[in-house]
Amino acid sequence: MKKLSFIVLVFIVVTSNLQAQQDFAQENEIVNKPHEVKKYAYQFMGEFSLVQLGINFNSIDSDIGFDFLRIGFNLTNNMVYKGKTSIGLGIGMEYAVLDGEMALPFFADFRYYFSEKNLKPFINLGIGHVFIIHFTRFGLFGSSSGDIFIYKPGLYLNCSGGFKSGRFLLNAGINIKAYKWIYYNRQGKTLTLDFVIKLGFSI
Repeated sequence: MKKLSFIVLVFIVVTSNLQAQQDFAQENEIVNKPHEVKKYAYQFMGEFSLVQLGINFNSIDSDIGFDFLRIGFNLTNNMVYKGKTSIGLGIGMEYAVLDGEMALPFFADFRYYFSEKNLKPFINLGIGHVFIIHFTRFGLFGSSSGDIFIYKPGLYLNCSGGFKSGRFLLNAGINIKAYKWIYYNRQGKTLTLDFVIKLGFSI
């Protein structure tokens, strides 16, 4: 009887110990399980110009102009793949306050984040078309309405890099716009290089 009781007691102790070890392993697995990142995620992003300095090159008149007062923004819809790579479509607006020129870019947006931590350095490439509206050519802001200018859609290219922290981001880069214009029997090409610093947010 004593042997049977001893065997039962040993069995209970061993079983309890094995169960405790199993429970500990399961809890430890849950605690140490790596954070799962969704394969795909949607991201809406807005970026607003803080600083925008531009140089304009006009081919027909060999004219070089400088734009020191521009405002602008970009809005993009991106699909993020595994938290690091995103691709989407964007629209924007850039307005030269003194010159009266408005650029409306439509572009594909590519971004790569080098880290998945809270502070994420990234690089960005935007490429597409830009549409130009020059308000001073249409009689606004004191200009003569007799001017007949036609602006053809041109190339839009944005190369930049920066940091994203939480929902906010700060980046700097270069915008390139290249387009043709027609004025009566004259026509020419304009190339604009803009250095831009932007503050943005994401949802």
